[in-house]
Amino acid sequence: MVWSLIALGAIILLAGLDQPLVLLVIAAVLGGFMMFVYSILLIQLNRKALPRAIELRGYRLAVMGFVILFFGFFSALILIEQVQKLFA
Repeated sequence: MVWSLIALGAIILLAGLDQPLVLLVIAAVLGGFMMFVYSILLIQLNRKALPRAIELRGYRLAVMGFVILFFGFFSALILIEQVQKLFA
């Protein structure tokens, strides 16, 4: 996964996008999407691999669910917006 991010960064720079604001926006969007994926994987790992005594439960699991909804919503919003700009 790290190498894919490095490759994506190299592609972005080779495509000629060297404006600081554009690069900052791209980095923020990728970071938000990675947090969305990371939160899902973290819940799966905590629920399946950890002993029952220390697994995620209660309000911590609810907060992680909120985090998934939060980052998922904004990732989907940006994706829809960019696809509409691309085909408009």
